[in-house]
Amino acid sequence: MAEYTFEKDVHYIKIFGLQRTGTNYLTDLINRNFKKTKVLVNVGGWKHGTYHTPPIIGKEVDVVVLVKNPYAWLRSVYEYWGPNRRLNIGPDLRNVAFEQFVRDRAVFEQQRDVPYLFRAANPVQYWNNMVYHYMSIRMQSQRCTMISYETLLTEFDLTMLRLTDILNLEPVSDDLEFIQCTKVFQPSQEDPNVTDEDFDKHEYYLKKGYLRYYSQDLLEFVNSQLDHEVITKCGYNIERMQ
Repeated sequence: MAEYTFEKDVHYIKIFGLQRTGTNYLTDLINRNFKKTKVLVNVGGWKHGTYHTPPIIGKEVDVVVLVKNPYAWLRSVYEYWGPNRRLNIGPDLRNVAFEQFVRDRAVFEQQRDVPYLFRAANPVQYWNNMVYHYMSIRMQSQRCTMISYETLLTEFDLTMLRLTDILNLEPVSDDLEFIQCTKVFQPSQEDPNVTDEDFDKHEYYLKKGYLRYYSQDLLEFVNSQLDHEVITKCGYNIERMQ
């Protein structure tokens, strides 16, 4: 990759996060809502991959890490790569049941301009490994913050204010009225049985609506595979069948 030339007086931000955690959404939010701010997309590593260009974390670039509840994330990536597959990227899950996907070995296809492959015993282990890696970025630099997809959706203004304060950004709006964007892939778009009008993000994320896709056995399997230290540090809890 050629050396990147930073523009003068531009605040650069690099976003990392797994697929379906809102990286495109947050990129759009930052670019729209803050002055002289630019999100780096193809510099400093693939946004869904591993961080492999140490100089990017330094004087000129801040880093934001996005995480999503692993139970909700498993369902999101399954729908994206399976029943509602639109792009020919990632594992082909069109003929794979959700439970099989969760339990089987995870094999992630090589992406364009990404010179490595991802393998894990199952997608839960993939979540563990990648999120732990993203957490390690935060430990390397004080100019790195971690936010969750859930709080970005359900506490939008507070999360944007937090980014403003931590990253020392200058909002476009003098009265701090942040602009919502359309690049949010809601579960209503993943599940053909749920319409946009029916979708309630508070019910789905805060009241654990995603658990309806889990049997008792599958939930116990996921819990047995999750790294409890990682999930706790991300602010999540081990789920139990209600």
